[in-house]
Amino acid sequence: MDQLRQLTYEPAAETRNPADVLGTSGVKRGKTKKSSKVSFEKANTTPKPLLPAFNTVPTWAVQCKECRKWRVIPTQEEYEELRKKIVEDPFACKRKDNVSCNDPDDLKWDTRSIWVMDKPNLPKSPAGFKRKLTMRNNMNRLDCYYETPTGRKLRGPSEVASFLSAHREFKDVSLVDFDFRAPKIAKSITPLAG
Repeated sequence: MDQLRQLTYEPAAETRNPADVLGTSGVKRGKTKKSSKVSFEKANTTPKPLLPAFNTVPTWAVQCKECRKWRVIPTQEEYEELRKKIVEDPFACKRKDNVSCNDPDDLKWDTRSIWVMDKPNLPKSPAGFKRKLTMRNNMNRLDCYYETPTGRKLRGPSEVASFLSAHREFKDVSLVDFDFRAPKIAKSITPLAG
């Protein structure tokens, strides 16, 4: 019951095989039932270097439990709300206004994308905090960190504990509200039979 995210990348003109640049070979995927997906945009449009820089997540999406089609979710906050209870309350197309399983996918798998598996039921980011993901330069994994309301980056539980003890205004926020497990890169994705 993993969730999916998509990392979109248009390879540079001099790149022969996108899979070589994306570094997806040999990566196994987990189950894809009740899934979600996200798109990262390439930050730099110049063809050099071959490895892209990613700094935004413009598209959040979840997979319908009934038809397995991808539906775009407008914000990270809504995505996190769905993700935190995806096992108990799986997403279905009918939850979106004017959308049904008969409509085409909002997003589809393509070879120019890196798909990564996110764990289900991760906690929603506390109010004012933002969960961020960054792709490593070698494109073999993502790192997770949280950005605080003050702009500070927290890269692990010990940094969260130090921040919370130094900032009493966040006394209602707990260490369990943060999860640093980063999504895993998947080699490919195929729809599951309902």
